Amino acid sequence: MTIYAPTRQPRSLSVTTTVEQDQVNLSATFKTLANGLNYVGFGQVDVPAKNLSLQVQNYDYLNQNQ
Repeated sequence: MTIYAPTRQPRSLSVTTTVEQDQVNLSATFKTLANGLNYVGFGQVDVPAKNLSLQVQNYDYLNQNQ
């Protein structure tokens, strides 16, 4: 995990693990709203043995509670 030291906010995360003996790679990058809320801007999960990749992108995030 990468943290931006001056604000202590997360910037990115990388995890490698196994599921049913297959390697699984997870990565995520974080974005920050003006009010300081952090959220995953982009996430990706790869399972090379199964030729599987999942990507999730959050864009134009709108906080409904503002």
